[in-house]
Amino acid sequence: MPNQTIRPLLENAREGYLFSAYQLAALHGTERTSLAGGKTSYWPGASAVDETTLFDIGSVTKAVVTVSLFARALDSGRMALTQAVQHWLPELAGTALGPLVLSDLLSHAAGLRGWLPLYKQPIPADRRSWMAHAAGEWVERPVGEKAVYSDLGFIILGEAVASAFHAPLAQAFRQEVAAPLGLTQTVYGPVPKAVATEVREGVPLQGIVFDENCAALGGTAGHAGLFSTALDLGRWAEAWLQAWQGKSPWLSQKTARLLTTRVGKVASSAWALGWDTPSAPSSSGNYFSSESFGHLGYPGCSVWVDPKRGGYVVFLSNRVHPSRLDERIRRFRPQLHDAVTQAW
Repeated sequence: MPNQTIRPLLENAREGYLFSAYQLAALHGTERTSLAGGKTSYWPGASAVDETTLFDIGSVTKAVVTVSLFARALDSGRMALTQAVQHWLPELAGTALGPLVLSDLLSHAAGLRGWLPLYKQPIPADRRSWMAHAAGEWVERPVGEKAVYSDLGFIILGEAVASAFHAPLAQAFRQEVAAPLGLTQTVYGPVPKAVATEVREGVPLQGIVFDENCAALGGTAGHAGLFSTALDLGRWAEAWLQAWQGKSPWLSQKTARLLTTRVGKVASSAWALGWDTPSAPSSSGNYFSSESFGHLGYPGCSVWVDPKRGGYVVFLSNRVHPSRLDERIRRFRPQLHDAVTQAW
């Protein structure tokens, strides 16, 4: 892919204060591209960014940790799509959350609210009893009535997959995903050094998770919390691509295709099982095939995989620096993906 086509687009966005830093990793067939640029913040004295600089990837955590762990559990027979939450979290039996089915949580069709300011109240160490106590507030509508993208659903799923592997979530991720795929730079925070995100109380967050609810949960959750690099996430994206193609020892083709295919329970939804798929308009632009799957991260990150083209694009940025109020990334993401696919 001609870097001279893509880098000017990224540099123009950086110089226009859309983000102070970026990384991009792409694969098309056998052709690989890796770009990095900018500085860790707009503050004086900020460090230059290279391919090893960590970014807060936000909700891409949902796919990298929670969906990947569920996929491994599904492959091994530990978990099933039809199981209820209370099967793995018996503390939630008898609450509104207990009977919810894992497939509905994965497809954002379980009737949960999208978000709540959980961080405004102290969260005890016993997360499951805390969720049981708050269950009535988390449910908003009947199951299957509407697909509403929900952080709350993935907080629950994170606890469920941890239970299935009899290990804390971060440990299960290291054992089942990071270690077998060789992900050496994909970790839960806090981390010693990372690209800055939002400025709070006059100081940019660096190495501390941007998501307030994840921070209140101790920095480790099923919906957010990971830091990574584009190259590391590229290894993970390639593992899913190979699995979809039936070429992966890490994950079966059956499971990969099942989880990346639209569910269809809610007619208007583009969600698969934990993965998003292209819809008009899509952050993946105009040229990713209908078989594609991906996920976004609120701090300015995304991953899109296109099995038909045999490729992926991982894009990391810090568009929430200095403020989350700048939403120009909505226009930029499709432009970037169109430029990459046209270069292909």
